[in-house]
Amino acid sequence: PLYESTTALQLERLAPDHKNKFRLTTSTGASIDCDHVVLCAGAHTMASPGLSRKLSRAMVPLFTWMIATEPLGEACPISADHPYLMGGDDFVALNYWRRTPEGRLLFGSLADAYPVPAWLAERRLRKALSTVYPQLSNVKFDCLWGGSVAVAQNAAPLIGRDVTFDTDNNDNPSSTTTEGGVWYVTGFGGHGIVPTCMGGQVIA
Repeated sequence: PLYESTTALQLERLAPDHKNKFRLTTSTGASIDCDHVVLCAGAHTMASPGLSRKLSRAMVPLFTWMIATEPLGEACPISADHPYLMGGDDFVALNYWRRTPEGRLLFGSLADAYPVPAWLAERRLRKALSTVYPQLSNVKFDCLWGGSVAVAQNAAPLIGRDVTFDTDNNDNPSSTTTEGGVWYVTGFGGHGIVPTCMGGQVIA
């Protein structure tokens, strides 16, 4: 079964005589028992020590923001002939942008370790956009939103097995990885388009 939009709060190893090895407790109080767990959620979920103390110590949630301009028509710097073209730079924080089918420019930037008010994010996004496309310095923003991305402290994706779960309640190590385990693939820091595919194949 799939449990979409369900927040996992706690992960624990069960007693050796239990049918399954692990139990995930959700925000509704319900639980899911299983033999394998793959931790691949976003920044705030992965930063929770209730799921994995190892990952929570290795993760930093960074906040990023994005705007959608008004429809720009011919003024859009990315031609309609190249609808899937994406741009980006990382002079200070990662700037990233692309065109929408109706001719808007989606532009994202900023990387803060703490949330900032929307008005400040908008002002800083306008400055970043004006640096990349000076001709759009006064363009209208129709939408603004933000969120956090999971960034590992060593700035490299986190892919592997959490061996802190590899002992049962009698401190006997698991003999093989096929018997059950806690796996993780996260911490891509906003660069996940390619490495997440690789990470999924590795964990599978």
